[in-house]
Amino acid sequence: MEVFLDTIEKIAEVYKALSDPTRLKLVRLLTESNFLCVNALTKKLGVSQSAVSQHLRVLRQAGLVQFYQFHQCADFTW
Repeated sequence: MEVFLDTIEKIAEVYKALSDPTRLKLVRLLTESNFLCVNALTKKLGVSQSAVSQHLRVLRQAGLVQFYQFHQCADFTW
């Protein structure tokens, strides 16, 4: 029963992360590209870098995106 409850909580976290339109747009952009850095995502979405970073943090905590550091750019992937 405990494993079931953990699974339910994880599913709820994923749905919550995907409940925001900007985060859904981020996921769509990341599925269309192998990697995109925060600056590229900011330009494509037309929102501030801090907003993109906050949305990516939520998606990352839900296990929906991965973070990679390449040179001066923080890249994310689906």
